[in-house]
Amino acid sequence: MIPLDRPGVLVVDDKQANLLAMKTLLADLDIDLVLVNSGLAAVEKTIEREFACVLLDVQMPEIDGLETAAMMRLNEATKTTPIIFITAMDADKKIMFEGYEAGAVDFLYKPIEPVLLKNKLKVFLEIFRQRGELERSNDALNSFAHMAAHDLKAPIRQISSYAGIVRRDFSSGKHEDIYLMLSSISDAAKRMNDLVVGLLSFAEVGATPPEYYTINLTELLEDVMANFATEIEELGIEISLAELPSIQCSTVHLCQVFHNLISNAIKYRDAKRRLVIKITGKINREGRSCTIVVDDNGIGFDNKLAQDIFKPFKRAVGRSKYEGSGIGLATVSKAIEVHKGTITAFGIPEAGSVFTITLPLTQK
Repeated sequence: MIPLDRPGVLVVDDKQANLLAMKTLLADLDIDLVLVNSGLAAVEKTIEREFACVLLDVQMPEIDGLETAAMMRLNEATKTTPIIFITAMDADKKIMFEGYEAGAVDFLYKPIEPVLLKNKLKVFLEIFRQRGELERSNDALNSFAHMAAHDLKAPIRQISSYAGIVRRDFSSGKHEDIYLMLSSISDAAKRMNDLVVGLLSFAEVGATPPEYYTINLTELLEDVMANFATEIEELGIEISLAELPSIQCSTVHLCQVFHNLISNAIKYRDAKRRLVIKITGKINREGRSCTIVVDDNGIGFDNKLAQDIFKPFKRAVGRSKYEGSGIGLATVSKAIEVHKGTITAFGIPEAGSVFTITLPLTQK
């Protein structure tokens, strides 16, 4: 089926005047309205794409509404599509019984009451939206679980392998390489601990409804930067912080966001030059949101990976050179999403990275 951005509603009626009237009636709904004048055309459309609801006229020539609904129910892709039958007020109980048997979820009688129709549709549109969100969450969870299992297996295999060698060499009296093996075991255990800590941090974002307070972002970032005082002094890092607006936000989540972004900038700095981090912000023209930009002159990354780096365990640079769990930017993205904001990344290899965050000024 063809996925579309807006939920689809299919209207089936053999009379052109009725189709046009329905088009006018539903014009103010944010839907993709599809109009067809026969049962066969309706079945074809439901095979092509998914619909949140079908408004189906019962009395049509050749293939009537009941037969059309029965055909839809035979198709695996459309057997659960909600169908509302449109019928005359004097429809007898036999037609209604056959309609429910054919798969109808409801009946509407001519002449149609606009408010009643829209209210019924809104229910099915909301169900459709929630089902879509659930399916996307399940897909993301399955993908996340697969990647988590893959990344956790590597340090476990390393620990198991070196522990076996240490045990064997101790039993045979060979102790020369024991220290190196124990170091490798310790490193692998640290990697696994970092992964678990990152996974827990990622899982906690959005697990419970956040508490929003009006916070000045400049003050929040000054608190975050204080955590890096030692690195800033020892590495000679220059951080410039512009005056930022006050917004309603979760202090915990936004501290995570900026802590991860600054930590990444320090981790992926270019050894050939002094690290410079610039943090700027402004209230956007419409007055309902603000934009914060975190710009650094580190090693950068291939901009083709700009979307992938916000996915769990996706890295723009190899693990062999730079340590990390691969969870940090995924946590950042999730925290921004909880605030109904957006984050984008732009990178140039050997030149630096720019992260642009847009957040609403107030939260509902």
